[in-house]
Amino acid sequence: FSLVDGERVLINDPDVEGAIKAYTPKGATVDESITERDASTGRAAVVSITPAPGTRRIESSSPIEVVVKNGSATTVDQSSVKLTLNGEDVAADVSRSGDIVTISYTGGLAAEANTATVSFKESNGIERSAEWSFEVKVTKPGEAGTLTDGLIGYWPLDEGDGTTAANAAGGADAELYDGVEWIDDPERGMVLSFDGVDGYADAGAETIPQMTQDNDFTWSVWINQGSGNGPNNVVLGNRYSPGGGDFAPREFIKFTPTQFEFHRDGGGQNCDYDDLANSEGEWVHYVVVKTGNTLTHYSNGEEGGSSTFTSELQNPQPFYFGGDQTNENWSGMLDDIAIWDRALGGEEIALLHSEGLSAAGPVEAPALSIVNNGDGTVTVTFEGKLQAAASVNGPWADVNESSPLTIEASEAMQYARAVNE
Repeated sequence: FSLVDGERVLINDPDVEGAIKAYTPKGATVDESITERDASTGRAAVVSITPAPGTRRIESSSPIEVVVKNGSATTVDQSSVKLTLNGEDVAADVSRSGDIVTISYTGGLAAEANTATVSFKESNGIERSAEWSFEVKVTKPGEAGTLTDGLIGYWPLDEGDGTTAANAAGGADAELYDGVEWIDDPERGMVLSFDGVDGYADAGAETIPQMTQDNDFTWSVWINQGSGNGPNNVVLGNRYSPGGGDFAPREFIKFTPTQFEFHRDGGGQNCDYDDLANSEGEWVHYVVVKTGNTLTHYSNGEEGGSSTFTSELQNPQPFYFGGDQTNENWSGMLDDIAIWDRALGGEEIALLHSEGLSAAGPVEAPALSIVNNGDGTVTVTFEGKLQAAASVNGPWADVNESSPLTIEASEAMQYARAVNE
């Protein structure tokens, strides 16, 4: 620092006009052996800012907080503190504890792109300021609520331990086997990692309903492929029947490292997408939408290729993550797996990619209750859509009745579940 009228001014201080500038002459050798240097001038200084500059997808309810540490030479004039958000003054709370002055704002963040500016005067009259930008997670009006419509399976993969991944949509949970482990990923948070040897997750023997020429469906998954994968490995879906052998005729549905394979009547009519080997070690969001007899792939919210198929599958399909039991096992990480019994639209998929299912608020399974009335009847009360099956693993069929539904207790025993409409 230098002394100006008895005031210490840090060399290269960007906040002080006329501060001494330091340069390294071309060809000069600088001794950098001293790793710790005391650059303090004793002035009040900003020590932290929240949200951090450049932060994306923060909640609109997040606070703005600026922490300033008073120095031995100057302190913050708390009456001079001013905070602006997108050019407008906002009411900031200013508090002090010891040498720490905290400037905070909790009035909500409305805009998608935000620029905040904080300014204050030091006790010596010098004005200081800092400006930074961040982005708020935005839900487009009228779109968020639709993301849970028709959602029949959603595995957020947030547990972090244990051998079960819960289905937040109320269907079958996924049981984890062998070489599967929970990983705290720096980008996605908690995810599942598969070893490519014998690790897999089983989300139900008949979770995927029979695919006909008429019904619609959507698959969505975040994928981070590891090394050493073959072109046919099962990222998501199945290769065989639940018993381990081929269906007759052979049929299956699976995401592989190279394409979405829709195999029916002993042959494939697949939907191509960019080889996952090209994004190895990176997170990508893949969605496939079935609309009648057409399959359309989306990568990171953008529409890609389409294909059509000419015959129907004969059976519901099992749903596995990372391999078909111990066959065609895949190496990599997966997150936020979801399936719908309807075709998502392009705007919904773009929103799903940018905001995730959290854009629609908490995903809760519809309520379901079954009461024996004691008079030979049973009353079923439910939210959403009621489905029934002879087995806990399905296949599930819509009941097409409204709630509450009263039936004879003598009817053949059925399993029931409620799913989002």
